[in-house]
Amino acid sequence: MRKLSFTNTVLAIVIAATLALSLLILIPAYQSSEQVLEQEQSLSHRRHAALINQLFESHLRGISRSSATLAQSPQLIQQTSSGNLAGIKTLLQKTINSRGGEHIQAFAVQLKDGPLTLVPGAALFNVYLPLAELASRRIVPDTWATLTTRQKQQDYQLLRLSMPIIAAPFGEVVGYLHSFVILNDNFWILNQIQSLSEARAIALYTDNRRIGALAETPDQLQLLDASNPATETGTHADTDTDADANQTRIADDSIVQRHSLFIEPDNRFEVRLLLPDYAGILMRQAFAGTIGYSLLGALLIGALLILVLCRLAQRPIRLLSRYIDSVSGKDPAFTAPSPELKPLAKAVQTMLQRVQENEQRVNALLSHTPSLIFLKDSNLRYRLINPACARTIGLSADQIIGLRDKDLYPDALARQLGQADQQVLTQRSQVHIEYSAETADRGPRDFVGTLFPILNSEDEVEGIGGVMQDATEYRLETDHLKLTDQALNSTLEAILVLDRRGNIITANAAYQRISGFSQRQDRGQPFSPLAQQPELLEQLEHAGQLQSEAMLLQANGDAMPIWLSVSRLQGDAPNSHQEERYVAVLADINRAQSAEQQLEIASRYDSLTGLPNRQQFCAQLDQILHKAEKNGDTVAVLFVDIDDFKSINESLGHAVGDQLLRETAKRIEACLASSETLARLGSDEFSIILDNIPDASSSHTIARSIQQAFQQPFSLADSETVVTCSIGIALFPDDARDAQTLLAKADTTAHHVKQQGHNAIHFFDNGVNQQAQQHQQLNDGLRRAQSNGELFVQYQPRFDIDGQRILGAEALLRWLHPEQGLIPPLTFISLAEESGMILKLGPWALQQACTDAMEWNRNSPYPIPVSVNLSPRQLRDPELIPDICDALRVSGLAPELLELEITESVVIDDINRILGTLYELRDMGISLSIDDFGTGYSSLAYLKKLPVNTVKIDRSFVIDIPGNTDDESLIEAIITMAHSLRFKVVAEGVETRAQQAILKKLGCDELQGFLLARPGSCEELIELARNSHSDSDALSEILLRH
Repeated sequence: MRKLSFTNTVLAIVIAATLALSLLILIPAYQSSEQVLEQEQSLSHRRHAALINQLFESHLRGISRSSATLAQSPQLIQQTSSGNLAGIKTLLQKTINSRGGEHIQAFAVQLKDGPLTLVPGAALFNVYLPLAELASRRIVPDTWATLTTRQKQQDYQLLRLSMPIIAAPFGEVVGYLHSFVILNDNFWILNQIQSLSEARAIALYTDNRRIGALAETPDQLQLLDASNPATETGTHADTDTDADANQTRIADDSIVQRHSLFIEPDNRFEVRLLLPDYAGILMRQAFAGTIGYSLLGALLIGALLILVLCRLAQRPIRLLSRYIDSVSGKDPAFTAPSPELKPLAKAVQTMLQRVQENEQRVNALLSHTPSLIFLKDSNLRYRLINPACARTIGLSADQIIGLRDKDLYPDALARQLGQADQQVLTQRSQVHIEYSAETADRGPRDFVGTLFPILNSEDEVEGIGGVMQDATEYRLETDHLKLTDQALNSTLEAILVLDRRGNIITANAAYQRISGFSQRQDRGQPFSPLAQQPELLEQLEHAGQLQSEAMLLQANGDAMPIWLSVSRLQGDAPNSHQEERYVAVLADINRAQSAEQQLEIASRYDSLTGLPNRQQFCAQLDQILHKAEKNGDTVAVLFVDIDDFKSINESLGHAVGDQLLRETAKRIEACLASSETLARLGSDEFSIILDNIPDASSSHTIARSIQQAFQQPFSLADSETVVTCSIGIALFPDDARDAQTLLAKADTTAHHVKQQGHNAIHFFDNGVNQQAQQHQQLNDGLRRAQSNGELFVQYQPRFDIDGQRILGAEALLRWLHPEQGLIPPLTFISLAEESGMILKLGPWALQQACTDAMEWNRNSPYPIPVSVNLSPRQLRDPELIPDICDALRVSGLAPELLELEITESVVIDDINRILGTLYELRDMGISLSIDDFGTGYSSLAYLKKLPVNTVKIDRSFVIDIPGNTDDESLIEAIITMAHSLRFKVVAEGVETRAQQAILKKLGCDELQGFLLARPGSCEELIELARNSHSDSDALSEILLRH
């Protein structure tokens, strides 16, 4: 028989004595404790029921208030009243992403007689719910209703609140705002109930089906699921009045409570709580108080025994502790100095081995997973990072430990990550995050993942964990699939995918339109052309492809003749382990024959007006000229060009532009005889053939009648608009003897009319033709000028009123033509503006000016800003702001050293469109000035709106002073007005000392002109700046020399 050790013997005696004393007082103490336990459990159930109902009602009231605020907001009422779906969607997205919409999973706005606008929240990411169909169900407004839908074999429980959107002043309901709350896995509701009730686990049920839960372990969920009142009592408790019937004691330390929630009278939800059995704890405390004195003696004996045992075991325990501290996984086994410690030593060795094995597994997982995994402390410094994450950053894990996001990422990305981290620390909950980053090993990538709090033993957040996935390929694949689906459903040809037996797997919209079958009806059904002709299917299986005429059986029973082409999908080889699939393309034979005729008509006639197009017009003109040459007849070609059509098209829209073109065709046709040909050559250009006219004056008479027809205003976009036209006339055989040349000369003449002021009639003139050729040659030369290095920038300084100090320099673009020499700026700048080349030359000149300004500011004794002119087209170009940012970034020039000059008339003509751009430039720190001020028609009201710093008086007002009192009075008025608006005033074109003196007397701030300095290079400007800073006399000599 095995002998007991001394320690075991003493412990057995103490335990036996303690049990004997406890039994003497156990029965009466237990009876009294049972009563306390039942009372406490009943109170706890009622208290939790009240808290849950109060929390749920408060939550719904808060959402109702947020929804009511949104429904009553002027912005939503305005957008809904106007039917602005984009504006409604933007407002809903802004609200659902704000604090007021954080507990709402989706918004929908149903216009009164219009479409539904739906905006899902982040909670619906990767979850599809038929919210549009759910929003269409009728419920009582301002009342919560429960909705149930089943998607992907899962039931979803939703709460919906509908509120009318009422427009003032008559209280008309213009739409309804629907707010959706998903009960399935609603973390906020479950977390709040769990926090209030201090439950270990919580679950939400409907019809005994769990739809949401928070639990630490799966076992806790099993306990909640098993706590079914129907299985325990045989009946279903519908209320919380019977506390005993709605709670179950699971173990010594746990209780399951069941609480009912009623959203509607017939819709009941049940909340089950797994709670710690505090009442049981109270009972044990009662036991302890009763038997405390009885156990006191045993405890004293036990304490003496423990002291003795500790004394005996102190040395081996120290040895064991040293072993635990020094173990490395390969140390020799620990030898216990006494038999009592051998089992403990063995258990410690086993535990340490398991810890090391688990650590190795975790390290292997972290090392080989493609996910980015990291841990941060509460100061947001990295404390652990796996190799995959370190590779994306481009540093080793040791280098990253201790750093923050701002030390590793660009500022914008670091702020985004920091905000997400702070949200985790504040809310103590998981946060989903998406971001894009430039990785060190793979370039730009998209990431999605989850940040979660790390809690210590005291339930305090001591850090943040993160798991990120590279979603770049997934998003590309998703976009690719969407694009493929759009392409298939946008094509006019019917396309199907078939299995090896000829059954339909899927089909595009064109097939459904041709066949009459819906997608649900045709899926899995035999493809009728192959089913009716089995030999075709045999040919397909043998050869892998076929082309043949066949008959398609439509849904209405009719048979349609088709041309069928079928081939095996690539990768579906006969020996493949996957089932063979085929792609079939079919076309309506009858439609194909009709389409050929339509293509023939479309190739010769304009689809918008129905008039002959350029091809048909030229063919008819060739025939008419051939006949006229034989008969000696005179033929006139009239080229009609609508004036300012582009501005009408851009301001009123392309639909209105098309309406104007159709109406123009009708009015011109009304002026012509049936034998005369009218064609639309393109855009806003029409041409007319007048055959066998008696003389040139008859063509002018018809042209005049066309212009008179244009005098009647056009009804465009619910308003009357006056439109004019320019007409050029070329005659056969006087001006040309072939169709192409005759049409080209009429076109050139009409273009010349537009340049001369619109709304006129001109006959072709050789001088105009030569001018047009020179214009085209200059245009072609300008296109090559930049690449050939013919363009360069000069700078004309701007001085203070005394002419002693340079305050800035204006960049002036110059063109040195290899044959014609210097081309006047007014000539080639207007040419570049007209042809659109200014959008290429402007950014180049801006970049060159910023680069030169950076150079002279490095060598100048004080800062000298550069001013650059912006053309009208540049101001309307959406790439203007990016071009300016690129120029500043590449050159390194500070925005405060850049001034942009804009023409007065351009700003006033398009102030509503340009004003936002000007304020954006001002906010960047860039100065703005109005060039050629006084030549336009700006008003004080307009000037007050402009964020400008400077106005420049045009040289036309300066040239005749002193002496011209009108100009002097006008200049004085401009200076007074500008100073009242806190604008600086610069006078341009100052060429005499007398002009400088009168401008100084009138209060002008700065001067620019040949008197002070001519335009020069960057180096000459640096020399001027140095001398103006050091010696005014030397500066005067330099100015005279220049």
